Amino acid sequence: MTAAGALRFLFWTASTGGLICLATYAALAYQENKWLYSLLSSSGLSFKERSFLIAGALAFVFCMFAGAQSSLQWLPASWGHIDEDGHFVPIAVTFAGLFALFVGVMLLRVIERGTRYARDLEALVTEIDELEKELRKAKTGDGSVR
Repeated sequence: MTAAGALRFLFWTASTGGLICLATYAALAYQENKWLYSLLSSSGLSFKERSFLIAGALAFVFCMFAGAQSSLQWLPASWGHIDEDGHFVPIAVTFAGLFALFVGVMLLRVIERGTRYARDLEALVTEIDELEKELRKAKTGDGSVR
């Protein structure tokens, strides 16, 4: 196996693993799974959990890049610039990279905040239920209101 073939295999494996992590994260978020919320606990993340989230995030940004590049195919291929190595880079690739970098990262932040808020809301609802039970016990213990 050549070095280029090994590198291609490595990139293929990493991208496939990242897409699997992204699909798993999306499925868990759709099902409102408790395990997903525990990944964002304030106690910190293990190496495996951090790797899972990073792989999913990178796959998401890569999908944003590929989607933006596909949607910009209407731009003429002759529009572009020469990079520092002397290779021609179409302007669609540059725009797709900027889109994936800025919009993709912002969307990742929105997804992460939404998941964190859902976890926090669930904890608050549980705490409110417990406080309501204690309040009812206190009121019925005094004999005032049932």
